[in-house]
Amino acid sequence: MLFAWRAPSRRSCCNQMNASRSPRSESGSATLGESKLSIASKFLRRIIRHLTRRTALLAIILGCVAALVAILVGPSTTVGQVMLVAMGIFVSVVVLPEVPHRLWNVRPDDLAETVPADHLLDASNAIARAIDIQSRRASPGSMLPDNLVTDIWSQTLRSLIDIIDDPSMVVRNLDYSATIEPATKARAWHSVDTTIQAERHLPRSGDSRVWFSYCSTSTSLSAEFDRHSDGCIARELIQMEADEDEKAWFERVAGYTVRFYIDGKRVEVVDTERITTSHGLTLRMEFDSGRLADQFVSTELRIQFNQPGDNSDLPVKFSAYTVVGTASVTVEVRDNRFKIECDEYLSPSNRNLLIDHDRTDRSTTCTIRTSGQTVLPIGAGAVFSWKMRV
Repeated sequence: MLFAWRAPSRRSCCNQMNASRSPRSESGSATLGESKLSIASKFLRRIIRHLTRRTALLAIILGCVAALVAILVGPSTTVGQVMLVAMGIFVSVVVLPEVPHRLWNVRPDDLAETVPADHLLDASNAIARAIDIQSRRASPGSMLPDNLVTDIWSQTLRSLIDIIDDPSMVVRNLDYSATIEPATKARAWHSVDTTIQAERHLPRSGDSRVWFSYCSTSTSLSAEFDRHSDGCIARELIQMEADEDEKAWFERVAGYTVRFYIDGKRVEVVDTERITTSHGLTLRMEFDSGRLADQFVSTELRIQFNQPGDNSDLPVKFSAYTVVGTASVTVEVRDNRFKIECDEYLSPSNRNLLIDHDRTDRSTTCTIRTSGQTVLPIGAGAVFSWKMRV
Protein backbone atom coordinates (compact mmCIF):
# COMPACT_ATOMS: atom_id res chain seq x y z
CA MET A 1 0.00 0.00 0.00
CA LEU A 2 1.20 3.47 -0.75
CA PHE A 3 0.99 6.17 1.85
CA ALA A 4 2.05 9.74 1.19
CA TRP A 5 1.88 12.68 3.58
CA ARG A 6 2.03 15.38 1.00
CA ALA A 7 1.52 19.05 0.38
CA PRO A 8 -1.15 19.98 -2.19
CA SER A 9 -0.79 21.53 -5.59
CA ARG A 10 0.46 25.05 -5.91
CA ARG A 11 -3.10 26.33 -6.36
CA SER A 12 -3.68 25.86 -2.64
CA CYS A 13 -1.06 28.50 -2.04
CA CYS A 14 -3.25 31.00 -3.89
CA ASN A 15 -6.28 30.16 -1.77
CA GLN A 16 -4.17 30.15 1.34
CA MET A 17 -2.43 33.45 0.82
CA ASN A 18 -5.23 35.53 -0.65
CA ALA A 19 -6.43 36.34 2.84
CA SER A 20 -3.01 37.42 4.06
CA ARG A 21 -1.38 39.13 1.09
CA SER A 22 -2.10 40.13 -2.46
CA PRO A 23 -0.95 37.79 -5.25
CA ARG A 24 2.51 38.09 -6.67
CA SER A 25 3.36 39.01 -10.22
CA GLU A 26 5.14 36.50 -12.40
CA SER A 27 8.46 38.19 -11.81
CA GLY A 28 7.93 38.22 -8.05
CA SER A 29 9.18 41.79 -7.78
CA ALA A 30 5.87 43.50 -6.97
CA THR A 31 2.35 42.54 -6.02
CA LEU A 32 -0.61 43.10 -8.29
CA GLY A 33 -2.73 46.09 -7.37
CA GLU A 34 0.07 47.67 -5.37
CA SER A 35 -0.55 51.36 -4.63
CA LYS A 36 1.64 54.11 -6.06
CA LEU A 37 2.47 55.20 -2.51
CA SER A 38 3.67 51.69 -1.66
CA ILE A 39 5.81 51.56 -4.82
CA ALA A 40 7.29 54.98 -4.06
CA SER A 41 7.96 53.97 -0.48
CA LYS A 42 9.72 50.80 -1.59
CA PHE A 43 11.83 52.77 -4.10
CA LEU A 44 12.75 55.30 -1.39
CA ARG A 45 13.79 52.51 1.00
CA ARG A 46 16.04 51.04 -1.68
CA ILE A 47 17.70 54.43 -2.24
CA ILE A 48 18.22 54.95 1.50
CA ARG A 49 19.62 51.45 1.87
CA HIS A 50 21.98 51.98 -1.07
CA LEU A 51 23.24 55.29 0.36
CA THR A 52 23.73 53.82 3.85
CA ARG A 53 25.46 50.55 2.95
CA ARG A 54 28.83 49.92 4.57
CA THR A 55 30.93 51.04 1.56
CA ALA A 56 28.84 54.19 1.11
CA LEU A 57 29.13 55.16 4.78
CA LEU A 58 32.92 54.77 4.66
CA ALA A 59 33.05 56.92 1.49
CA ILE A 60 30.89 59.60 3.15
CA ILE A 61 33.23 59.75 6.14
CA LEU A 62 36.32 60.00 3.95
CA GLY A 63 34.57 62.59 1.75
CA CYS A 64 33.80 64.72 4.81
CA VAL A 65 37.44 64.47 5.91
CA ALA A 66 38.58 65.53 2.42
CA ALA A 67 36.14 68.48 2.46
CA LEU A 68 37.38 69.56 5.88
CA VAL A 69 41.02 69.45 4.74
CA ALA A 70 40.17 71.43 1.56
CA ILE A 71 38.48 74.09 3.67
CA LEU A 72 41.38 74.32 6.10
CA VAL A 73 44.16 74.55 3.49
CA GLY A 74 42.09 76.43 0.93
CA PRO A 75 40.46 74.98 -2.18
CA SER A 76 42.82 76.88 -4.48
CA THR A 77 45.95 75.24 -3.07
CA THR A 78 47.47 72.07 -4.50
CA VAL A 79 46.38 70.01 -1.47
CA GLY A 80 42.93 71.56 -1.65
CA GLN A 81 42.59 70.63 -5.32
CA VAL A 82 43.60 67.02 -4.54
CA MET A 83 41.01 66.90 -1.74
CA LEU A 84 38.29 68.15 -4.11
CA VAL A 85 39.16 65.41 -6.60
CA ALA A 86 39.06 62.86 -3.79
CA MET A 87 35.64 64.16 -2.77
CA GLY A 88 34.37 63.54 -6.31
CA ILE A 89 35.65 59.97 -6.19
CA PHE A 90 33.99 59.35 -2.83
CA VAL A 91 30.69 60.77 -4.10
CA SER A 92 30.79 58.36 -7.06
CA VAL A 93 31.39 55.48 -4.67
CA VAL A 94 28.31 56.49 -2.69
CA VAL A 95 26.02 56.97 -5.68
CA LEU A 96 27.11 54.38 -8.23
CA PRO A 97 26.29 50.64 -7.95
CA GLU A 98 28.84 48.16 -6.62
CA VAL A 99 31.36 47.09 -9.23
CA PRO A 100 31.55 43.36 -10.11
CA HIS A 101 34.83 42.69 -8.25
CA ARG A 102 33.04 43.56 -4.99
CA LEU A 103 30.27 41.02 -5.60
CA TRP A 104 31.55 38.56 -3.03
CA ASN A 105 31.76 41.29 -0.35
CA VAL A 106 28.14 42.41 -0.61
CA ARG A 107 26.07 41.80 2.52
CA PRO A 108 22.81 39.81 2.15
CA ASP A 109 20.72 42.45 3.90
CA ASP A 110 22.07 45.09 1.50
CA LEU A 111 21.05 42.94 -1.47
CA ALA A 112 17.61 42.28 -0.01
CA GLU A 113 16.92 45.97 0.47
CA THR A 114 18.44 47.39 -2.72
CA VAL A 115 17.94 44.78 -5.46
CA PRO A 116 14.50 43.82 -6.87
CA ALA A 117 13.58 40.14 -6.55
CA ASP A 118 13.62 39.42 -10.29
CA HIS A 119 17.12 40.93 -10.58
CA LEU A 120 18.31 38.72 -7.73
CA LEU A 121 17.00 35.67 -9.56
CA ASP A 122 18.78 36.73 -12.76
CA ALA A 123 21.99 37.32 -10.80
CA SER A 124 21.83 33.88 -9.19
CA ASN A 125 21.44 32.26 -12.61
CA ALA A 126 24.41 34.27 -13.88
CA ILE A 127 26.52 33.02 -10.95
CA ALA A 128 25.52 29.43 -11.75
CA ARG A 129 26.59 29.94 -15.37
CA ALA A 130 29.88 31.47 -14.19
CA ILE A 131 30.58 28.44 -12.01
CA ASP A 132 29.81 26.20 -14.99
CA ILE A 133 32.30 28.16 -17.14
CA GLN A 134 35.00 28.08 -14.45
CA SER A 135 34.61 24.34 -13.93
CA ARG A 136 35.06 23.67 -17.65
CA ARG A 137 38.15 25.84 -17.82
CA ALA A 138 39.59 23.97 -14.83
CA SER A 139 38.79 20.58 -16.41
CA PRO A 140 38.92 20.97 -20.23
CA GLY A 141 38.35 17.25 -20.75
CA SER A 142 35.22 17.10 -18.61
CA MET A 143 32.61 14.61 -19.81
CA LEU A 144 29.76 16.45 -18.06
CA PRO A 145 26.96 17.78 -20.27
CA ASP A 146 26.97 21.46 -21.20
CA ASN A 147 25.19 23.81 -18.80
CA LEU A 148 24.82 21.09 -16.15
CA VAL A 149 25.39 23.45 -13.23
CA THR A 150 22.98 25.99 -14.71
CA ASP A 151 20.26 23.40 -15.29
CA ILE A 152 20.56 21.94 -11.78
CA TRP A 153 20.50 25.38 -10.21
CA SER A 154 17.48 26.47 -12.29
CA GLN A 155 15.55 23.40 -11.17
CA THR A 156 16.56 23.98 -7.53
CA LEU A 157 15.59 27.63 -7.80
CA ARG A 158 12.12 26.72 -9.09
CA SER A 159 11.66 24.41 -6.10
CA LEU A 160 12.74 27.19 -3.73
CA ILE A 161 10.28 29.62 -5.29
CA ASP A 162 7.48 27.05 -4.90
CA ILE A 163 8.38 26.66 -1.22
CA ILE A 164 8.45 30.43 -0.67
CA ASP A 165 5.04 30.76 -2.34
CA ASP A 166 3.54 27.78 -0.50
CA PRO A 167 4.80 27.14 3.07
CA SER A 168 2.79 23.90 3.29
CA MET A 169 5.42 22.31 1.03
CA VAL A 170 7.84 22.28 3.98
CA VAL A 171 7.68 19.77 6.85
CA ARG A 172 10.00 20.05 9.83
CA ASN A 173 11.20 17.37 12.27
CA LEU A 174 9.18 14.50 10.81
CA ASP A 175 8.63 11.26 12.74
CA TYR A 176 6.83 8.48 10.84
CA SER A 177 6.06 5.13 12.48
CA ALA A 178 4.08 2.09 11.34
CA THR A 179 3.06 -0.94 13.37
CA ILE A 180 2.06 -4.06 11.43
CA GLU A 181 0.17 -7.10 12.66
CA PRO A 182 1.07 -9.65 9.96
CA ALA A 183 -1.54 -11.86 8.33
CA THR A 184 -2.24 -15.28 9.80
CA LYS A 185 -4.13 -18.38 8.74
CA ALA A 186 -7.18 -17.03 10.56
CA ARG A 187 -6.78 -13.47 9.20
CA ALA A 188 -6.00 -12.97 5.53
CA TRP A 189 -4.73 -9.41 5.83
CA HIS A 190 -2.05 -7.33 7.50
CA SER A 191 -3.36 -4.77 9.98
CA VAL A 192 -1.40 -1.50 9.69
CA ASP A 193 -1.39 1.45 12.10
CA THR A 194 0.64 4.51 11.12
CA THR A 195 1.45 7.69 13.03
CA ILE A 196 3.01 10.79 11.50
CA GLN A 197 4.21 13.63 13.70
CA ALA A 198 5.66 16.81 12.21
CA GLU A 199 5.75 20.58 12.35
CA ARG A 200 4.20 22.17 9.30
CA HIS A 201 2.02 24.86 7.78
CA LEU A 202 -1.30 23.30 6.84
CA PRO A 203 -2.74 23.72 3.36
CA ARG A 204 -6.00 25.61 3.21
CA SER A 205 -9.02 24.98 1.05
CA GLY A 206 -11.75 27.52 0.41
CA ASP A 207 -13.76 26.50 3.50
CA SER A 208 -10.75 26.05 5.84
CA ARG A 209 -11.02 22.28 5.70
CA VAL A 210 -8.30 19.69 5.21
CA TRP A 211 -8.83 16.02 4.65
CA PHE A 212 -7.31 12.56 4.54
CA SER A 213 -8.24 10.36 1.56
CA TYR A 214 -8.62 6.64 1.01
CA CYS A 215 -8.41 5.84 -2.72
CA SER A 216 -9.21 2.65 -4.64
CA THR A 217 -6.79 3.13 -7.58
CA SER A 218 -3.43 4.74 -8.28
CA THR A 219 -5.15 7.22 -10.60
CA SER A 220 -7.61 8.40 -7.96
CA LEU A 221 -4.70 8.52 -5.51
CA SER A 222 -2.80 10.92 -7.77
CA ALA A 223 -5.92 12.98 -8.42
CA GLU A 224 -6.13 13.87 -4.73
CA PHE A 225 -3.17 16.21 -5.19
CA ASP A 226 -4.13 17.87 -8.43
CA ARG A 227 -5.45 21.42 -8.75
CA HIS A 228 -8.99 20.34 -7.81
CA SER A 229 -7.94 19.06 -4.39
CA ASP A 230 -6.37 21.87 -2.40
CA GLY A 231 -6.92 20.55 1.11
CA CYS A 232 -5.61 16.98 0.96
CA ILE A 233 -2.88 16.42 3.58
CA ALA A 234 -2.42 12.66 3.18
CA ARG A 235 -3.75 9.67 1.28
CA GLU A 236 -3.74 5.88 1.27
CA LEU A 237 -4.31 3.35 -1.50
CA ILE A 238 -6.91 0.71 -0.55
CA GLN A 239 -7.61 -1.43 -3.59
CA MET A 240 -10.96 -3.07 -4.18
CA GLU A 241 -11.15 -6.78 -3.51
CA ALA A 242 -12.16 -9.16 -6.29
CA ASP A 243 -15.69 -9.69 -4.94
CA GLU A 244 -16.30 -6.04 -3.89
CA ASP A 245 -18.60 -3.49 -5.51
CA GLU A 246 -18.50 0.25 -4.89
CA LYS A 247 -20.90 0.15 -1.94
CA ALA A 248 -18.96 -2.62 -0.21
CA TRP A 249 -15.66 -0.80 -0.70
CA PHE A 250 -17.01 2.44 0.79
CA GLU A 251 -18.47 0.56 3.77
CA ARG A 252 -15.22 -1.30 4.41
CA VAL A 253 -13.02 1.78 4.18
CA ALA A 254 -15.40 3.89 6.28
CA GLY A 255 -14.71 1.47 9.13
CA TYR A 256 -11.02 2.39 9.22
CA THR A 257 -9.86 4.89 11.83
CA VAL A 258 -8.30 8.30 11.13
CA ARG A 259 -7.36 10.70 13.94
CA PHE A 260 -5.88 14.16 13.47
CA TYR A 261 -4.25 16.38 16.11
CA ILE A 262 -3.09 20.01 15.92
CA ASP A 263 -0.78 21.20 18.73
CA GLY A 264 -1.82 18.19 20.78
CA LYS A 265 -5.56 18.88 20.45
CA ARG A 266 -7.68 16.37 18.57
CA VAL A 267 -9.60 17.72 15.59
CA GLU A 268 -12.80 15.77 14.98
CA VAL A 269 -13.97 14.55 11.59
CA VAL A 270 -16.70 16.98 10.55
CA ASP A 271 -17.76 15.29 7.34
CA THR A 272 -17.01 12.44 4.94
CA GLU A 273 -17.27 12.71 1.19
CA ARG A 274 -17.69 9.79 -1.19
CA ILE A 275 -16.39 10.46 -4.69
CA THR A 276 -16.98 8.13 -7.63
CA THR A 277 -15.30 8.84 -10.97
CA SER A 278 -14.18 6.84 -13.97
CA HIS A 279 -10.71 6.80 -12.37
CA GLY A 280 -11.82 5.09 -9.17
CA LEU A 281 -13.31 5.68 -5.74
CA THR A 282 -12.25 8.14 -3.04
CA LEU A 283 -13.41 8.52 0.55
CA ARG A 284 -12.40 11.79 2.22
CA MET A 285 -12.27 12.27 5.99
CA GLU A 286 -12.63 16.04 6.43
CA PHE A 287 -11.36 18.16 9.34
CA ASP A 288 -12.02 21.83 10.07
CA SER A 289 -8.60 23.38 10.72
CA GLY A 290 -10.02 26.90 11.09
CA ARG A 291 -7.55 29.65 11.86
CA LEU A 292 -4.88 27.07 12.66
CA ALA A 293 -4.36 26.70 8.92
CA ASP A 294 -2.63 30.10 8.94
CA GLN A 295 0.03 29.05 11.45
CA PHE A 296 3.06 26.79 11.62
CA VAL A 297 1.82 24.07 13.96
CA SER A 298 2.68 20.67 15.38
CA THR A 299 0.55 17.97 13.76
CA GLU A 300 -0.09 14.30 14.35
CA LEU A 301 -2.00 12.01 12.00
CA ARG A 302 -2.96 8.45 13.00
CA ILE A 303 -4.24 6.13 10.28
CA GLN A 304 -5.42 2.54 10.41
CA PHE A 305 -6.07 0.26 7.44
CA ASN A 306 -5.80 -3.35 6.32
CA GLN A 307 -3.53 -4.65 3.59
CA PRO A 308 -3.92 -7.95 1.66
CA GLY A 309 -1.93 -10.77 3.15
CA ASP A 310 -0.11 -11.47 -0.12
CA ASN A 311 1.30 -7.92 -0.17
CA SER A 312 4.14 -7.56 2.34
CA ASP A 313 5.51 -4.21 1.10
CA LEU A 314 4.95 -0.81 2.71
CA PRO A 315 6.10 2.12 0.54
CA VAL A 316 6.59 5.37 2.46
CA LYS A 317 6.96 8.36 0.14
CA PHE A 318 7.00 12.05 0.93
CA SER A 319 5.67 12.94 -2.45
CA ALA A 320 5.77 16.71 -2.86
CA TYR A 321 7.34 18.47 0.08
CA THR A 322 10.78 19.05 1.54
CA VAL A 323 11.64 17.68 4.97
CA VAL A 324 13.97 19.84 7.04
CA GLY A 325 15.47 19.39 10.48
CA THR A 326 15.36 15.79 11.68
CA ALA A 327 13.54 12.84 10.11
CA SER A 328 12.83 9.33 11.33
CA VAL A 329 10.92 6.44 9.75
CA THR A 330 10.21 3.33 11.85
CA VAL A 331 8.42 0.13 10.85
CA GLU A 332 7.62 -2.54 13.45
CA VAL A 333 6.25 -6.02 12.66
CA ARG A 334 4.58 -7.61 15.69
CA ASP A 335 6.09 -11.04 15.13
CA ASN A 336 9.80 -11.69 15.63
CA ARG A 337 9.76 -14.56 13.16
CA PHE A 338 9.80 -11.93 10.41
CA LYS A 339 12.74 -9.89 9.19
CA ILE A 340 12.42 -6.42 7.66
CA GLU A 341 14.30 -5.22 4.61
CA CYS A 342 14.35 -1.61 3.45
CA ASP A 343 15.22 0.14 0.22
CA GLU A 344 15.69 3.81 1.05
CA TYR A 345 15.90 6.81 -1.21
CA LEU A 346 15.69 9.42 1.51
CA SER A 347 19.03 11.13 1.11
CA PRO A 348 21.49 11.66 -1.76
CA SER A 349 24.22 10.51 0.63
CA ASN A 350 23.98 7.46 2.89
CA ARG A 351 26.43 9.21 5.20
CA ASN A 352 23.51 11.32 6.44
CA LEU A 353 21.45 8.29 7.46
CA LEU A 354 21.46 5.80 10.30
CA ILE A 355 19.68 2.46 9.76
CA ASP A 356 18.96 0.30 12.80
CA HIS A 357 17.49 -3.19 12.99
CA ASP A 358 16.17 -4.53 16.29
CA ARG A 359 14.58 -7.81 17.35
CA THR A 360 12.81 -8.52 20.63
CA ASP A 361 10.80 -11.45 21.96
CA ARG A 362 7.66 -10.04 20.34
CA SER A 363 8.60 -7.97 17.31
CA THR A 364 11.10 -6.90 14.67
CA THR A 365 11.85 -3.25 14.01
CA CYS A 366 13.66 -1.26 11.32
CA THR A 367 14.39 2.46 11.80
CA ILE A 368 15.87 4.94 9.34
CA ARG A 369 16.77 8.35 10.72
CA THR A 370 18.85 11.29 9.67
CA SER A 371 21.97 12.19 11.61
CA GLY A 372 21.40 15.73 12.81
CA GLN A 373 19.93 18.56 10.77
CA THR A 374 19.34 17.72 7.12
CA VAL A 375 17.21 18.50 4.08
CA LEU A 376 15.39 15.63 2.37
CA PRO A 377 14.39 16.45 -1.21
CA ILE A 378 10.90 16.24 -2.67
CA GLY A 379 10.03 12.65 -3.54
CA ALA A 380 12.25 11.05 -0.88
CA GLY A 381 11.06 7.87 0.75
CA ALA A 382 11.67 4.19 1.43
CA VAL A 383 10.09 0.80 0.76
CA PHE A 384 9.88 -1.68 3.63
CA SER A 385 9.33 -5.43 3.12
CA TRP A 386 8.79 -8.09 5.75
CA LYS A 387 9.46 -11.78 5.18
CA MET A 388 9.43 -14.89 7.34
CA ARG A 389 12.93 -15.84 8.51
CA VAL A 390 14.36 -19.08 7.16
